[in-house]
Amino acid sequence: MQIDRGGEQYPRGFRTRFRAEQRTNALDQGRVPSGTKRRTARHADRAQRTRTRQETSPRACRAVGHLHRWQPYSLHRYCRPHVVAGEEPNLLVESELCDDVVDARRVGHGCILTRFVARGKARSPTLTFETLEVSRTDAVGWLVFNRPQAANAMDATMLDELEAAWLQLEADDAVRVIVNTGNGVAFQTGLDIVQLAKSPGALREQSRRTKRAELKFTAWHNGVTKPVIAAINGVCAGGGLHFVADADIVIASDTASFLDPHVSVGQVSAFETIGLAKRMPVEAVMRLALMGVHERLDAHRALQLGMVSEVVAHDGLRERAQTLAALISQQEPSSLRTIKAQLWNALERP
Repeated sequence: MQIDRGGEQYPRGFRTRFRAEQRTNALDQGRVPSGTKRRTARHADRAQRTRTRQETSPRACRAVGHLHRWQPYSLHRYCRPHVVAGEEPNLLVESELCDDVVDARRVGHGCILTRFVARGKARSPTLTFETLEVSRTDAVGWLVFNRPQAANAMDATMLDELEAAWLQLEADDAVRVIVNTGNGVAFQTGLDIVQLAKSPGALREQSRRTKRAELKFTAWHNGVTKPVIAAINGVCAGGGLHFVADADIVIASDTASFLDPHVSVGQVSAFETIGLAKRMPVEAVMRLALMGVHERLDAHRALQLGMVSEVVAHDGLRERAQTLAALISQQEPSSLRTIKAQLWNALERP
């Protein structure tokens, strides 16, 4: 087929072939053809962007059970992965791509992912942690903060381990209910700024996640669909309030206390207090946020305000949490999952 351009006849594709011949001739003569360096750099940059998109796409999973919140953050909290990798439902894989989601269904206003089929090199199904204690007693999983020397503040290591720990408990079919508590005199006191200052990369990453609402602290952040009980064993301050706001049931020892010092150090309290405002009077939350270190709630005042549902003796806190979790675990898991999703989604509706 001939193409008429300015009275001259050119075959289709002539210009492309002509330029290819020019590049070939230039390379044969040891010269770099015009534009080649720019095109090479552009193509390399495009390839890198493609690889990045693939690694962060919903199909990429660093560990089986990795969740991708592909619905709007403010409306859809829950993604339920039921992972099948070989014959191990909680098998972990190394940076491999998962097959497409096989089954997805909507429950109310939330989206529940019911099945991933994963492939990749298997690792041990149970991880070990430096700053957390993760265990199971019967059908009750335990996630315990284990930095008592630092009041269980979150350092860079704990920030990395929290996501993996929640996903491990979520993927374990033997676990039906999860209890979250802490070792020592504190439950959780937020970010360890002193330690994070020594790790600029971790601090920048945490700042980026906060700005983009991509935190991975709590069960809520990580899309855990199993009931979660927070057992507050001592001081809960600052970022520790995330774990109170995002738990399904909160009980406290008689030595527990709650405060939000953000404003006293020139910071803004946002996500934690917004979450608390959905479970207790707004004025009490506002007072906690505005007064900073000058306002501290003890366990009994927190019970009156609805922040916690029960106060028990300090020595009996874990026993009571285990009892509550065991009673809940006797119910049908799918019913528990649906009830939790519906109630939380109702709170998220405008």
